[in-house]
Order: sequence, then C-alpha cells, then structure tokens
Amino acid sequence: MNPIATVVAVTGKAFARNELGELRALSPGDVLYEGEVIVTEDNAFVDLKMADGSSLIFDGLVEVTLTNELLASSDVNVQEESLEDEDVTALLEALESGIDLNEVLEETAAGGSATSEGHSFVRLARITEDLTPFENEVPQFADIELVNLDGISEDRATGLDAGNSIPQDSDVTNISLSATDTVIEGGTITYTATLDNPADTVMTVILSNGEVIIIAAGDTSGTVDVVASDDAFIGGDSASVTITSTSGGNFDNLVVDATPAITTINDDADETNLTLSATDTVSEGGTITYTATLDNPAGTAMTVTLSSGQVISIAAGAISGTVDVVASDDVYAGGDTASATIASTSGGNFENLVVDNASASTTINDDADESNLTLSATDTVSEGGTITYTAMLDNPADTAMTVTLSNGEVINIAAGDTSGTVDVVTNNNVYAGDSSAS
Repeated sequence: MNPIATVVAVTGKAFARNELGELRALSPGDVLYEGEVIVTEDNAFVDLKMADGSSLIFDGLVEVTLTNELLASSDVNVQEESLEDEDVTALLEALESGIDLNEVLEETAAGGSATSEGHSFVRLARITEDLTPFENEVPQFADIELVNLDGISEDRATGLDAGNSIPQDSDVTNISLSATDTVIEGGTITYTATLDNPADTVMTVILSNGEVIIIAAGDTSGTVDVVASDDAFIGGDSASVTITSTSGGNFDNLVVDATPAITTINDDADETNLTLSATDTVSEGGTITYTATLDNPAGTAMTVTLSSGQVISIAAGAISGTVDVVASDDVYAGGDTASATIASTSGGNFENLVVDNASASTTINDDADESNLTLSATDTVSEGGTITYTAMLDNPADTAMTVTLSNGEVINIAAGDTSGTVDVVTNNNVYAGDSSAS
C-alpha cells in the first residue's frame, strides 16, 4: 500500500480501517495508506497532512476513504463534482428535517469513486468552497473548512456493522473509601464506599479488615459499621483500612482509590485491677509465696513493691508475678501470722490502674522448736555463806516466767531475758565436817 497521509493532530475517537475491516486508533505521527477508511465519532477532530503537502481536516462524525482524488493536485471534473441547484435545495431540506442525506443525493453528488462508507460527506465538504477559475483544478484543502452534517442517519451515527463497530468509550468510574474520623475505644467506625456514578447492578466492596460493603443497584454508596478496638493501655490507637477488591456494578472502567481510610481511636480510661495474694498457711520457717495479679495483661514490664520491701516483677504481656519469702521461725508457743500489702507500682502502661489495698495474710504454725532451761549454783561457800542459784534459757523468754527449785526457792526470768537468780544462805552449825546443798 502507498502512504497517502500523516496524522498531525487528533482529538476524540478516530480510527483507520483497513481492507480486512480491522480498526486501529489514530495518534499524531501515524501514517495512513491509500484505500484505508477514516472513521470518527461525534465531536472528533482529525488533521491530516497529505502526501502532496496539503492539509485535510475532518471535524465531527465522518467516514472517508483515502484516495488520490483527495490530494490537492488531483484533477477532477468540476461539472461532475458540483451540486445542481435542485440538489442544493433538496440537501437543505434534508438537513432541516433530519432525513438521511443518502436518500436525497444521487451518487454523482456524493463524489467520484465513492464507497458506501460516507464518502459523500467529503464530496460535500469539497464543494462548499468556490472553485478556482482554472479549469479542472480543485482548491487546496488547507483552505477548506469541512461541514459537520447533523442530518446523518441513525445507523451511520451509531457506528458501523457489528463486525467493524467503533469501540465504545471506556468511561471511568471512581470508587473511594472513607471512615469516621475519630471515635472512643469501643465506639463505632462507619466505613463508606462511594462511587461517582450509580452502580448498574448490585456490587460488593471487600475491605482489608475483612468487612464487606454492599452498594445497591442505582446507588452511589454503601456503608458498614465496625466496633473500634478497646484496650486497657495508655495512648491512642488508629485503624487504617483500604479497598482490597470489588465485584458487580457493571462498570466499563472502575478505578479503585487505594488511599487508606484512617480513624483515630481515643482512650476511654479502662480500669485494670491489681490484687495481692499469699500462701494461706505455712509452718514456721516455711516459704510464703506472694502473688500480684492483673485482670489485663501488662502492656510493658512492671514492678510491684510490697510493704515488706519485697518486689514482684510482672513481664510485658503477663498478668501476674510472684516473690517467695521465708516465714519466721521462733521457739514460742502459739501460731503467728505474716501480712503484706502493695506499697507502689511502676510500668505496665495502663490507662487506669486500680490497686487493691487489702492485706495478704499467712498463718504460720508452730513447729515445736526446743528451748532448754538449766540450773546452776555457786560451787563452794563457807557455812553461813550465800549460794546463788541461776536458771538459764537458750532462748529469751517470750513472757515473764518463774522457775521453782526443789528447796522451795523461786527464780524469776523477765520477758526477753534468758536467765534469773535467787540467793540462799547456807546453814551454820557446830559440828565438824563439810556439808552440801542440792
């Protein structure tokens, strides 16, 4: 095929159809060949530079076969290419009444060697300019303004036959996602999917959080409600959601806005309770385990200091921690108790930590520890001298105690002391020989 023209400019939808009926969209710089058919949609504009250097412009809905007769240097029979007066009258009436021009004009008025694809349009355009006085010479196309005929037939206006139809516009429809700007923890976030054209059929919008929005046929939006997360930790949170997929709607070209819909979630000061417990009962010298327990996991590592000075550690993500203490072990009769409270805490990252101030108490049972009591006396005295008797404990007396001796004497040991004494005067007689006191 011989090149006949080059595309200079294109606006709107314009195509070139080859002998096989195949269409290709026109762009500036494309080369057109003899025999190809220019096909445009309404409101299209095409500017061609012909092989001989002349220009050819198409404005509006046209279908023109590119032949050498369109070149400015081509010879044509002016008489044959002209419209008779009666033809002009019929043409004007057809334009006013909307009648198909092909039903009014004879083929000779449509231009020589025209095809049925609307070549009559080009011929009409060419004769709208005055002819030059030189016989058999056609004016340059650079000076021709083509006429856009409104009276074109319905079949012509809606395109070609099914096998060679002009592609329809791929209109863009945009869909975007928005959400409630700010909520309190546990509040409701409303996600809204919005179209800029109504859905032709029911459509579904799948969100990145797994929620589904339904948009009814004929509507431009749909919503779904989601409960905001609610935790016990200090500091706000946020929810960020995007559209992951859609189905339905019957759109030519649906463009999904990937911008996330973000909601700020503010704290609502949820309470977290902290309590202290201890082993109920132990024997003297046994182990008491103190346990600090939360009703929400710690957001960060935290410490709990007890009134006894012991420290319990609770790891981040845990709800409890423990510390072991050895129970007191004494020699005194009767059980004992150990008691502790929570003195202070740090860490955990809780919005509102409520500390239970109740004591954790442990009963400590006796384990029958021995305490020894011994008696001693002055080793030697002269008759009439003083014997000192001493009662000795190996553990301090818890309370005041008395020790009665076999001679009737009584020794008192004060509370907290380990010993006591009593003095006794020995006998003094006239008999020879030593004696002893026991």
